[in-house]
Amino acid sequence: MSDLPKIIMVCIEPTPYVLDLIRALEKKWRGKIDVLFINENFTQQWHIDNQHKILDKKTRRFTYLFKHYFNNKKYDAIFLAGWNHPTILFFLIMAKLYRIPVIVDSDTSLFRYTPFWKQVIKKCIYPILFKLPNHFLPSGTRQAQYLKHYLVPDHKITLEKMTVNVLGIQNYIQQFSDDARKKLRDQWRMTNNDFVFLFVGRLITRKGIEDLINAFSSIKNINIKCIIAGDGPLKTRVEIAAKNDQRLIYAGWLENKALLDLYLISDVFVLPAHWEPWGLVINEALAAGKPVIVSDQVGCVDDLVISGKTGIVFPAKNVTALKEAMIGILDDAKKREIYSKNAYQLIGQWTLQDSADQIMGVWERLIYDV
Repeated sequence: MSDLPKIIMVCIEPTPYVLDLIRALEKKWRGKIDVLFINENFTQQWHIDNQHKILDKKTRRFTYLFKHYFNNKKYDAIFLAGWNHPTILFFLIMAKLYRIPVIVDSDTSLFRYTPFWKQVIKKCIYPILFKLPNHFLPSGTRQAQYLKHYLVPDHKITLEKMTVNVLGIQNYIQQFSDDARKKLRDQWRMTNNDFVFLFVGRLITRKGIEDLINAFSSIKNINIKCIIAGDGPLKTRVEIAAKNDQRLIYAGWLENKALLDLYLISDVFVLPAHWEPWGLVINEALAAGKPVIVSDQVGCVDDLVISGKTGIVFPAKNVTALKEAMIGILDDAKKREIYSKNAYQLIGQWTLQDSADQIMGVWERLIYDV
Protein backbone atom coordinates (compact mmCIF):
# COMPACT_ATOMS: atom_id res chain seq x y z
CA MET A 1 0.00 0.00 0.00
CA SER A 2 1.30 3.49 -0.86
CA ASP A 3 1.80 6.22 1.74
CA LEU A 4 -1.14 8.10 0.27
CA PRO A 5 -4.20 5.83 0.26
CA LYS A 6 -6.07 5.44 -3.01
CA ILE A 7 -9.85 5.06 -3.17
CA ILE A 8 -12.14 4.39 -6.10
CA MET A 9 -15.78 5.45 -5.87
CA VAL A 10 -18.15 3.62 -8.24
CA CYS A 11 -21.47 5.48 -8.47
CA ILE A 12 -24.56 5.12 -10.62
CA GLU A 13 -24.85 8.67 -12.02
CA PRO A 14 -23.50 12.19 -11.39
CA THR A 15 -26.40 13.69 -9.42
CA PRO A 16 -25.94 17.08 -7.70
CA TYR A 17 -25.85 15.39 -4.29
CA VAL A 18 -23.18 12.89 -5.32
CA LEU A 19 -20.95 15.54 -6.91
CA ASP A 20 -21.27 17.81 -3.87
CA LEU A 21 -20.33 14.90 -1.61
CA ILE A 22 -17.33 14.02 -3.78
CA ARG A 23 -16.11 17.61 -3.59
CA ALA A 24 -16.43 17.53 0.20
CA LEU A 25 -14.45 14.28 0.34
CA GLU A 26 -11.74 15.57 -2.01
CA LYS A 27 -11.20 18.61 0.21
CA LYS A 28 -10.59 16.52 3.33
CA TRP A 29 -9.21 13.14 2.21
CA ARG A 30 -5.43 12.87 2.43
CA GLY A 31 -4.98 10.66 -0.54
CA LYS A 32 -6.22 9.97 -4.06
CA ILE A 33 -9.88 9.52 -5.02
CA ASP A 34 -10.83 8.13 -8.43
CA VAL A 35 -14.51 8.46 -9.38
CA LEU A 36 -16.34 6.27 -11.87
CA PHE A 37 -19.96 6.77 -12.99
CA ILE A 38 -21.85 3.90 -14.62
CA ASN A 39 -24.35 6.12 -16.47
CA GLU A 40 -24.58 9.79 -17.35
CA ASN A 41 -28.36 10.01 -16.93
CA PHE A 42 -29.86 6.99 -15.20
CA THR A 43 -32.95 8.30 -13.37
CA GLN A 44 -33.39 11.54 -15.35
CA GLN A 45 -31.58 14.05 -17.55
CA TRP A 46 -28.96 15.84 -15.45
CA HIS A 47 -27.58 19.11 -16.80
CA ILE A 48 -24.43 19.05 -14.72
CA ASP A 49 -20.79 19.84 -15.35
CA ASN A 50 -19.07 16.57 -14.44
CA GLN A 51 -15.31 16.09 -14.75
CA HIS A 52 -15.23 12.41 -13.76
CA LYS A 53 -15.17 9.25 -15.87
CA ILE A 54 -18.50 7.99 -17.23
CA LEU A 55 -18.72 4.47 -18.63
CA ASP A 56 -20.34 3.56 -21.94
CA LYS A 57 -21.21 0.21 -23.53
CA LYS A 58 -17.58 -0.49 -24.36
CA THR A 59 -16.07 0.54 -21.03
CA ARG A 60 -18.74 -1.30 -19.03
CA ARG A 61 -17.40 -4.61 -20.34
CA PHE A 62 -15.86 -6.68 -17.58
CA THR A 63 -12.63 -7.21 -19.55
CA TYR A 64 -12.16 -3.44 -19.81
CA LEU A 65 -12.94 -2.88 -16.14
CA PHE A 66 -10.52 -5.59 -15.05
CA LYS A 67 -7.70 -4.25 -17.21
CA HIS A 68 -8.08 -0.63 -16.14
CA TYR A 69 -9.11 -0.94 -12.50
CA PHE A 70 -7.64 -4.17 -11.18
CA ASN A 71 -4.79 -5.32 -13.41
CA ASN A 72 -2.76 -2.09 -13.45
CA LYS A 73 -3.98 -0.17 -10.42
CA LYS A 74 -3.93 -0.85 -6.73
CA TYR A 75 -6.72 0.59 -4.64
CA ASP A 76 -6.66 0.56 -0.88
CA ALA A 77 -10.47 0.56 -0.68
CA ILE A 78 -13.49 0.54 -3.00
CA PHE A 79 -16.62 2.59 -2.34
CA LEU A 80 -19.75 1.29 -4.10
CA ALA A 81 -23.13 3.00 -4.45
CA GLY A 82 -25.54 0.13 -3.84
CA TRP A 83 -25.28 -3.48 -4.98
CA ASN A 84 -27.89 -4.16 -7.69
CA HIS A 85 -26.11 -3.02 -10.86
CA PRO A 86 -24.01 -5.66 -12.73
CA THR A 87 -21.01 -3.30 -12.88
CA ILE A 88 -21.13 -2.74 -9.14
CA LEU A 89 -21.47 -6.47 -8.53
CA PHE A 90 -18.39 -7.01 -10.69
CA PHE A 91 -16.39 -4.55 -8.58
CA LEU A 92 -17.66 -6.19 -5.39
CA ILE A 93 -16.65 -9.69 -6.46
CA MET A 94 -13.27 -8.63 -7.88
CA ALA A 95 -12.50 -6.65 -4.75
CA LYS A 96 -13.07 -9.72 -2.62
CA LEU A 97 -10.80 -11.78 -4.90
CA TYR A 98 -8.05 -9.14 -4.59
CA ARG A 99 -8.75 -8.67 -0.87
CA ILE A 100 -9.51 -4.99 -1.23
CA PRO A 101 -11.83 -3.57 1.46
CA VAL A 102 -15.30 -2.71 0.11
CA ILE A 103 -17.66 -0.10 1.52
CA VAL A 104 -21.25 -0.08 0.24
CA ASP A 105 -23.35 3.07 0.38
CA SER A 106 -27.12 2.47 0.54
CA ASP A 107 -30.32 4.52 0.60
CA THR A 108 -32.60 1.46 0.34
CA SER A 109 -35.34 0.94 2.91
CA LEU A 110 -37.99 -1.75 3.31
CA PHE A 111 -40.91 -1.27 0.95
CA ARG A 112 -44.33 -1.99 2.44
CA TYR A 113 -45.78 -3.21 -0.86
CA THR A 114 -43.02 -5.60 -1.99
CA PRO A 115 -44.58 -8.73 -3.58
CA PHE A 116 -44.26 -11.87 -1.45
CA TRP A 117 -42.20 -13.73 -4.07
CA LYS A 118 -39.65 -10.91 -4.11
CA GLN A 119 -39.47 -10.96 -0.32
CA VAL A 120 -38.70 -14.69 -0.39
CA ILE A 121 -35.96 -14.33 -3.04
CA LYS A 122 -34.31 -11.42 -1.22
CA LYS A 123 -34.51 -13.25 2.10
CA CYS A 124 -32.57 -16.13 0.55
CA ILE A 125 -30.00 -14.16 -1.48
CA TYR A 126 -29.30 -10.92 0.40
CA PRO A 127 -27.92 -12.43 3.65
CA ILE A 128 -25.31 -14.20 1.48
CA LEU A 129 -24.60 -11.20 -0.76
CA PHE A 130 -24.32 -8.83 2.20
CA LYS A 131 -21.48 -10.89 3.67
CA LEU A 132 -19.19 -9.71 0.86
CA PRO A 133 -18.82 -5.98 1.75
CA ASN A 134 -16.57 -5.10 4.66
CA HIS A 135 -18.80 -2.25 5.75
CA PHE A 136 -22.09 -0.52 4.94
CA LEU A 137 -22.95 3.17 4.98
CA PRO A 138 -26.76 3.43 5.12
CA SER A 139 -28.28 6.88 4.62
CA GLY A 140 -30.05 6.85 7.96
CA THR A 141 -32.01 4.85 10.54
CA ARG A 142 -34.54 3.20 8.23
CA GLN A 143 -31.82 2.19 5.78
CA ALA A 144 -29.80 0.63 8.63
CA GLN A 145 -32.89 -1.35 9.64
CA TYR A 146 -33.11 -2.66 6.09
CA LEU A 147 -29.58 -4.06 6.33
CA LYS A 148 -30.25 -5.60 9.74
CA HIS A 149 -33.36 -7.22 8.30
CA TYR A 150 -30.99 -9.14 6.03
CA LEU A 151 -28.72 -10.08 8.94
CA VAL A 152 -25.96 -7.48 8.55
CA PRO A 153 -24.40 -7.15 12.04
CA ASP A 154 -24.22 -3.80 13.84
CA HIS A 155 -20.42 -3.60 13.70
CA LYS A 156 -20.57 -3.49 9.88
CA ILE A 157 -22.98 -0.52 9.82
CA THR A 158 -22.23 3.21 10.12
CA LEU A 159 -24.90 5.83 9.43
CA GLU A 160 -23.72 8.09 6.62
CA LYS A 161 -26.13 11.01 7.25
CA MET A 162 -27.19 11.38 3.63
CA THR A 163 -27.62 15.05 2.84
CA VAL A 164 -27.21 17.98 0.46
CA ASN A 165 -25.23 21.23 0.47
CA VAL A 166 -27.00 22.44 3.61
CA LEU A 167 -24.62 25.33 4.32
CA GLY A 168 -24.82 26.53 0.72
CA ILE A 169 -28.63 26.56 0.81
CA GLN A 170 -28.71 28.33 4.16
CA ASN A 171 -26.27 30.99 2.99
CA TYR A 172 -28.29 31.57 -0.16
CA ILE A 173 -31.61 31.89 1.68
CA GLN A 174 -30.19 34.20 4.36
CA GLN A 175 -29.10 36.83 1.85
CA PHE A 176 -32.70 37.69 0.93
CA SER A 177 -34.65 40.40 2.74
CA ASP A 178 -38.42 40.29 3.16
CA ASP A 179 -38.69 42.82 0.34
CA ALA A 180 -36.59 40.62 -1.98
CA ARG A 181 -38.78 37.64 -1.14
CA LYS A 182 -41.86 39.71 -1.98
CA LYS A 183 -40.38 40.63 -5.38
CA LEU A 184 -39.75 36.96 -6.14
CA ARG A 185 -43.35 36.19 -5.25
CA ASP A 186 -44.49 38.95 -7.58
CA GLN A 187 -42.72 37.15 -10.43
CA TRP A 188 -44.91 34.10 -9.76
CA ARG A 189 -48.06 36.25 -9.47
CA MET A 190 -48.29 35.76 -5.72
CA THR A 191 -48.82 38.19 -2.86
CA ASN A 192 -47.50 38.19 0.69
CA ASN A 193 -50.97 37.11 1.81
CA ASP A 194 -50.77 33.87 -0.18
CA PHE A 195 -49.88 30.68 1.64
CA VAL A 196 -47.67 28.53 -0.58
CA PHE A 197 -47.22 24.76 -0.57
CA LEU A 198 -44.30 23.39 -2.59
CA PHE A 199 -43.50 20.05 -4.22
CA VAL A 200 -40.20 19.36 -6.02
CA GLY A 201 -39.39 16.05 -7.69
CA ARG A 202 -39.96 13.72 -10.60
CA LEU A 203 -43.55 13.68 -11.80
CA ILE A 204 -44.17 9.97 -11.39
CA THR A 205 -46.94 8.03 -9.67
CA ARG A 206 -44.96 6.86 -6.64
CA LYS A 207 -44.23 10.46 -5.67
CA GLY A 208 -47.92 10.90 -4.80
CA ILE A 209 -48.57 13.66 -7.33
CA GLU A 210 -52.22 12.71 -7.79
CA ASP A 211 -52.72 12.65 -4.02
CA LEU A 212 -51.28 16.15 -3.69
CA ILE A 213 -53.42 17.57 -6.49
CA ASN A 214 -56.60 15.98 -5.08
CA ALA A 215 -55.90 17.07 -1.50
CA PHE A 216 -54.99 20.63 -2.47
CA SER A 217 -57.91 21.06 -4.86
CA SER A 218 -60.37 20.06 -2.13
CA ILE A 219 -59.20 22.83 0.22
CA LYS A 220 -61.57 25.77 -0.22
CA ASN A 221 -59.30 28.73 0.40
CA ILE A 222 -58.62 31.38 -2.24
CA ASN A 223 -55.39 32.54 -0.58
CA ILE A 224 -53.45 29.32 -0.95
CA LYS A 225 -51.12 28.28 -3.76
CA CYS A 226 -49.37 25.04 -4.62
CA ILE A 227 -46.23 25.04 -6.75
CA ILE A 228 -45.24 21.78 -8.42
CA ALA A 229 -41.73 21.74 -9.89
CA GLY A 230 -40.27 18.88 -11.89
CA ASP A 231 -40.69 16.82 -15.02
CA GLY A 232 -41.80 13.32 -15.90
CA PRO A 233 -44.66 11.16 -17.23
CA LEU A 234 -47.31 13.02 -15.19
CA LYS A 235 -46.38 16.44 -16.57
CA THR A 236 -49.56 16.65 -18.67
CA ARG A 237 -51.68 15.69 -15.65
CA VAL A 238 -50.13 18.53 -13.64
CA GLU A 239 -50.57 21.02 -16.49
CA ILE A 240 -54.27 20.13 -16.79
CA ALA A 241 -54.74 20.47 -13.04
CA ALA A 242 -53.02 23.88 -13.11
CA LYS A 243 -55.31 24.99 -15.95
CA ASN A 244 -58.41 23.91 -14.02
CA ASP A 245 -57.30 25.45 -10.70
CA GLN A 246 -55.53 28.81 -10.94
CA ARG A 247 -54.18 28.36 -7.41
CA LEU A 248 -52.00 25.48 -8.63
CA ILE A 249 -48.81 26.49 -10.45
CA TYR A 250 -46.67 24.20 -12.60
CA ALA A 251 -43.13 25.56 -12.51
CA GLY A 252 -41.53 23.01 -14.83
CA TRP A 253 -38.02 21.67 -14.38
CA LEU A 254 -35.85 24.07 -12.36
CA GLU A 255 -32.41 23.75 -10.82
CA ASN A 256 -29.70 25.66 -8.97
CA LYS A 257 -30.71 29.18 -7.87
CA ALA A 258 -34.06 29.09 -9.68
CA LEU A 259 -35.01 26.04 -7.59
CA LEU A 260 -33.77 27.58 -4.34
CA ASP A 261 -35.96 30.60 -5.06
CA LEU A 262 -39.00 28.33 -4.88
CA TYR A 263 -37.98 27.16 -1.41
CA LEU A 264 -37.56 30.80 -0.43
CA ILE A 265 -41.04 31.93 -1.52
CA SER A 266 -42.86 28.84 -0.20
CA ASP A 267 -44.25 28.31 3.30
CA VAL A 268 -44.43 24.51 3.59
CA PHE A 269 -42.88 21.66 1.62
CA VAL A 270 -44.96 18.56 0.81
CA LEU A 271 -43.73 15.10 -0.20
CA PRO A 272 -46.69 12.66 -0.29
CA ALA A 273 -44.69 9.79 -1.82
CA HIS A 274 -46.09 6.25 -1.81
CA TRP A 275 -42.48 5.17 -1.45
CA GLU A 276 -39.21 7.09 -1.47
CA PRO A 277 -35.83 5.53 -0.54
CA TRP A 278 -34.62 8.72 1.17
CA GLY A 279 -35.94 12.08 -0.08
CA LEU A 280 -33.13 14.63 -0.42
CA VAL A 281 -35.71 17.33 -1.16
CA ILE A 282 -36.57 17.13 2.55
CA ASN A 283 -32.96 17.96 3.41
CA GLU A 284 -33.22 20.93 1.05
CA ALA A 285 -36.51 22.12 2.53
CA LEU A 286 -35.24 21.89 6.10
CA ALA A 287 -32.06 23.74 5.12
CA ALA A 288 -34.31 26.50 3.77
CA GLY A 289 -36.08 26.54 7.14
CA LYS A 290 -39.36 25.14 5.83
CA PRO A 291 -41.75 22.90 7.77
CA VAL A 292 -42.53 19.70 5.90
CA ILE A 293 -45.51 17.40 5.37
CA VAL A 294 -44.25 13.92 4.51
CA SER A 295 -45.77 10.47 4.07
CA ASP A 296 -44.64 7.66 6.35
CA GLN A 297 -43.09 5.85 3.37
CA VAL A 298 -40.36 8.45 2.82
CA GLY A 299 -37.02 7.01 3.90
CA CYS A 300 -35.72 10.01 5.85
CA VAL A 301 -38.71 10.40 8.20
CA ASP A 302 -37.10 8.60 11.14
CA ASP A 303 -34.14 10.97 11.10
CA LEU A 304 -35.34 14.31 9.75
CA VAL A 305 -39.13 14.58 10.10
CA ILE A 306 -39.93 14.62 13.80
CA SER A 307 -43.71 14.82 13.94
CA GLY A 308 -44.78 17.81 15.99
CA LYS A 309 -41.30 19.37 15.84
CA THR A 310 -40.05 19.70 12.27
CA GLY A 311 -43.17 18.71 10.37
CA ILE A 312 -46.09 16.33 10.01
CA VAL A 313 -46.01 12.64 9.01
CA PHE A 314 -49.19 11.13 7.54
CA PRO A 315 -50.07 7.64 6.19
CA ALA A 316 -49.04 7.21 2.56
CA LYS A 317 -51.87 7.06 -0.04
CA ASN A 318 -54.30 8.64 2.45
CA VAL A 319 -55.58 11.76 0.68
CA THR A 320 -57.86 12.71 3.58
CA ALA A 321 -54.97 12.61 6.05
CA LEU A 322 -52.83 14.66 3.66
CA LYS A 323 -55.57 17.28 3.34
CA GLU A 324 -56.00 17.46 7.13
CA ALA A 325 -52.23 17.90 7.57
CA MET A 326 -52.18 20.71 5.01
CA ILE A 327 -55.13 22.49 6.64
CA GLY A 328 -53.67 21.99 10.11
CA ILE A 329 -50.38 23.65 9.26
CA LEU A 330 -52.13 26.34 7.19
CA ASP A 331 -54.24 27.41 10.18
CA ASP A 332 -51.48 27.49 12.81
CA ALA A 333 -48.82 30.18 12.27
CA LYS A 334 -47.21 29.58 15.68
CA LYS A 335 -46.77 25.90 14.91
CA ARG A 336 -45.13 26.75 11.58
CA GLU A 337 -42.70 29.10 13.28
CA ILE A 338 -41.68 26.43 15.80
CA TYR A 339 -41.32 23.81 13.05
CA SER A 340 -39.17 26.19 11.01
CA LYS A 341 -36.73 26.88 13.86
CA ASN A 342 -36.48 23.19 14.75
CA ALA A 343 -35.96 22.23 11.10
CA TYR A 344 -33.11 24.70 10.75
CA GLN A 345 -31.41 23.43 13.92
CA LEU A 346 -31.77 19.75 13.08
CA ILE A 347 -30.47 19.94 9.52
CA GLY A 348 -27.43 21.83 10.81
CA GLN A 349 -26.24 18.43 12.09
CA TRP A 350 -26.62 16.87 8.61
CA THR A 351 -24.10 18.77 6.50
CA LEU A 352 -21.97 17.44 3.66
CA GLN A 353 -19.00 17.79 5.98
CA ASP A 354 -20.70 15.53 8.53
CA SER A 355 -21.40 12.97 5.81
CA ALA A 356 -17.83 13.15 4.50
CA ASP A 357 -16.44 12.66 8.01
CA GLN A 358 -18.56 9.54 8.51
CA ILE A 359 -17.40 8.08 5.20
CA MET A 360 -13.72 8.89 5.69
CA GLY A 361 -13.81 7.47 9.20
CA VAL A 362 -14.86 4.11 7.75
CA TRP A 363 -12.25 4.33 4.98
CA GLU A 364 -9.50 4.91 7.54
CA ARG A 365 -10.63 2.08 9.81
CA LEU A 366 -10.63 -0.41 6.94
CA ILE A 367 -7.39 0.76 5.31
CA TYR A 368 -5.37 1.12 8.48
CA ASP A 369 -7.22 -1.56 10.45
CA VAL A 370 -7.89 0.77 13.38
